[in-house]
Amino acid sequence: MTLELFFNYLKEELNITLDFIQQNQFLSYINFYKEENKKYNLSTIVDDEEIIKKHLIDSVYIAKYVNFSSFLVADLGSGGGFPAIPLAIIFKQAQFHLFETRNKKADFLMATIKLLNLTNATIHKVRVEDVNSLGLRNHFDYVIARAFKPLNVLVELALPYLKIGGLLCAYKGRNYLDEIQVASNAIRLVGGHLEKIEEYSLSDTNDLRSLLLIKKIKDVTKFPRSYAMISHKPL
Repeated sequence: MTLELFFNYLKEELNITLDFIQQNQFLSYINFYKEENKKYNLSTIVDDEEIIKKHLIDSVYIAKYVNFSSFLVADLGSGGGFPAIPLAIIFKQAQFHLFETRNKKADFLMATIKLLNLTNATIHKVRVEDVNSLGLRNHFDYVIARAFKPLNVLVELALPYLKIGGLLCAYKGRNYLDEIQVASNAIRLVGGHLEKIEEYSLSDTNDLRSLLLIKKIKDVTKFPRSYAMISHKPL
């Protein structure tokens, strides 16, 4: 798949039309990502077609169900910038906060938003579980997370960031039912409710993916615990 086909996909499947600046931002992002990947080992996916299919389309597919415009969005474990950077390019009126503790990847993200002039993106090189000391509890409308922690760990880390009624949008693979089964008690304990499950495949591949939308229905202040405790005894 080429970028032109990706732009057509956005228009035809998601009803998103990009302007010239946004199209150039996607082109610059892919080129910069490929070059920096040689230094930072961001992903094993390195050619244009695979990046577009497996990273870009996967990142933006959520726009079929969620309109982030004018909302505050946290991306936990941002890594190479997926899904937050593509979504920040598309939703120019939203504010995206990318959390990444690994120095090299955080440096890459900061260089990326500077290169693309993404004024609606901010990088936080902090530990995700420090939500209270960061003053960000009950702060965000949405939390997004892709390839970041098992669901039972993710909900404990993510839901404290959300306002009551906010949504955690968890990008998962084909084994999402197993993760839900393991995490069902954790979701309840931290004040969440599984609202929606969406299955999809990437472009013309058989690569089954899923989106889990979990609403925060109450704030349970004893979570999150320290990460040592989360790791030692996950919910």
